[in-house]
Amino acid sequence: MARFKEGNTTQDMLLAVNLRSQLIRGTIEHSLNDIISNRMDLSALDSRFQNDNTGAPAYNPRILLKIVLFGYSRGLYSSRLIAEACRTNVLFMVLAEFQEPDFTTIAAFISGLGEEATSIFGQILRFCSEKKLIGGEVLAVDGCKISSNAAKEWSGSISDLENKKRKFEFRAKELMRRHEETDRKEEKQRLENASTRLKRKAHKISKFLENADPKEGSRGRERQSNVTDNESAKMKGSHGMVQGYNGIALVDDRHQVIVQAEAFGNGQEHDFLIPVLEKGEKNLSEIEVIENLSGTTILADNGFHKAENLQFLEEKEINGLIPDTEYRKRDPQFKTANRHRGRLTDRTLYRRYRKGKVMPFRLEDFRFDDERNEYICPNEKILAARGIPHKTSPQGGDYLVQRYAAKKRDCDVCPIRKNCLRNEKSKHRTLSVTLKNLTPTASFSAKMKAKMDTPDARHLYSRRMEIVEPVFANITVHKRLNRFTLRTKAKVDIQWKLYCTVHNIEKLTKYGRSAS
Repeated sequence: MARFKEGNTTQDMLLAVNLRSQLIRGTIEHSLNDIISNRMDLSALDSRFQNDNTGAPAYNPRILLKIVLFGYSRGLYSSRLIAEACRTNVLFMVLAEFQEPDFTTIAAFISGLGEEATSIFGQILRFCSEKKLIGGEVLAVDGCKISSNAAKEWSGSISDLENKKRKFEFRAKELMRRHEETDRKEEKQRLENASTRLKRKAHKISKFLENADPKEGSRGRERQSNVTDNESAKMKGSHGMVQGYNGIALVDDRHQVIVQAEAFGNGQEHDFLIPVLEKGEKNLSEIEVIENLSGTTILADNGFHKAENLQFLEEKEINGLIPDTEYRKRDPQFKTANRHRGRLTDRTLYRRYRKGKVMPFRLEDFRFDDERNEYICPNEKILAARGIPHKTSPQGGDYLVQRYAAKKRDCDVCPIRKNCLRNEKSKHRTLSVTLKNLTPTASFSAKMKAKMDTPDARHLYSRRMEIVEPVFANITVHKRLNRFTLRTKAKVDIQWKLYCTVHNIEKLTKYGRSAS
């Protein structure tokens, strides 16, 4: 039987480390060290220190930036993990020049970058331009919803938070009542600790409500606030609802370089297209790739389909390709998309009913009483107006909409309930009636629909996913950014820009020499 030499990975040993030999050419650590040490202008960070004559020497901002970006490239998003790596990992030791900054120093450096994060991102973008890594002809934009450093359990409307506070206070009093009744020492201590925790939670909500105002949503409804980070938002991500931020990235198609990055505390993306394109245009102009976005092709998913966005693209002479929500249904390639489904879902059942068998009641099946401003259902029950008319922005423009609703007790005993409600769990029937079209030029959506239905547009739009989605996979999976560690929009935007900067540096490392 063959015999082999046994290895040993548990033995500690002293190594004579040569700094230059550790940074192998063509690696991300070599690129970081070369770019930050020799090419980047960080004089703005140097000017923050006023210790020329007095005070202790400070850590060099270039060293801190190198270990932070290298930590992000290795999936270390925590300041504590980066600080530990500077003590245990040879590559971190080399980039830190054998210094050991504390995790508080690293955290303060990241959160205090401010506008310098934008400058760092812009300088790396210029280096990518010098290496001809940016084409500026086709750009794809999308958002990545990432959890924030705040729990969604602390979210709710102002009234919801007030109710939650009262519940915490009531439960704390109930525990103290039980505390007085029991004689067991261990039980007394447990009840007292639980009551103290509930009181702290109630006090936290109370402090937040002292200065908190309701957050207004796009349709006039109140958006949920968050006690921990009120600038974050509850949004639907790829793995369910998250309390977090939406990281928007504008990506060039040549080598998937990010030309603009910004984090927003809102899951609705249609309001972010114009500011992202304007800043992206400024970035590309400053690095002399293109003067403006005129003639450039912009690819975006249906979350960005909005009349104002389409009008902006047309006025700027930008070749935008933004489908509407019915785009796939009109695509001939998707006609047989459901042929492999073995069972019918509730949604497909409803569609089949509409096609011939059981047609659910539509707006035209309800009779309108103009004098009383009410709708009468086919069962002669009243749907009264609820609230005031509000503005809504579905696909194609802005509309003034009035909501009408029936009474729950009428719908509970209605003999034709199944013909009226799409879902059996629905409490009552509602109608959203359009009163007025507020969009003066509602034809932008129609133009885009006609444009998207052409074979050339469909072929070009099919490239969107291959341009932008691998970027998010690299950041969230390979770099392990599954949650932001900072709070407030300004600080989260710093962290998002730094991760996008690391992505671009990797592109420089991989393609920079061959492209130059």
